[in-house]
Amino acid sequence: KREDAPAGAIRNVLIRDVIAHGKARSLLRGHPEQWLEGIRFDNVRLFLSSDAKAGYDKPGGAITLKYARDVSFKDVEVIMEEPTSKRWTAPLAVEDAADITLDGFRGTLPKGSASPAISLERVDGAVVRDSRAMAGTGTFLSAGEGVKDVVLMYNDLRAAKKATDGRSAKQ
Repeated sequence: KREDAPAGAIRNVLIRDVIAHGKARSLLRGHPEQWLEGIRFDNVRLFLSSDAKAGYDKPGGAITLKYARDVSFKDVEVIMEEPTSKRWTAPLAVEDAADITLDGFRGTLPKGSASPAISLERVDGAVVRDSRAMAGTGTFLSAGEGVKDVVLMYNDLRAAKKATDGRSAKQ
């Protein structure tokens, strides 16, 4: 019987000064026993659209971060371009994570979307600062199940109908 090797570690990664166009959502996923750690995105613009004929169109955020700690998004913009998938949710969805910083984040939703710009589930500690709700944003931040210690500071939420729909965010 073969024993499975333990999950490897991905730590201290910097992705800087990137403009990318993609035909699918992006999944940044650690392992339940070995989380991503120390990941930094700085000055990144992602233009994401969907290819309905592709077999890889899965539900979730345009960018989904899962099983990660100490991750920062500084001056990151996610633009969900047409055509988008009806299965996609927020421009940024963070699940099972800790110590997340969004500094200067902007997420553009497709026209008529009811999804939040940022969705958090089971997140322990997040700071969202100097970020902006883009035109057409219903809810800027959704703080769902298991979210605690979220702080919103100096955000421009004038274009959002609601700042948050959760009970964990402090304005």
